[in-house]
Amino acid sequence: MDKLNIETRRALKKLVKQRHTPRLRQRAQIILSLDDGLSHKEIIDTLKVSKEQVKRWKKRWATDPHVRSLQNVSLKRTSFE
Repeated sequence: MDKLNIETRRALKKLVKQRHTPRLRQRAQIILSLDDGLSHKEIIDTLKVSKEQVKRWKKRWATDPHVRSLQNVSLKRTSFE
């Protein structure tokens, strides 16, 4: 994963502070943690998320590295890996 620029980190940190959007906050925390160099295991243990969630959001961010990609979640789920 490429390092986040200052503006993107700032935007993600702003999302983390929002209490009314827990899923979005968690996604932002995952991306920030990956950017900080934490391992999947460290992120799973710290944020209490699944391995699949970390992999899903890492992949999604790699495909579309913009804050909006964390917000635009399709309602259609094809699998529960």
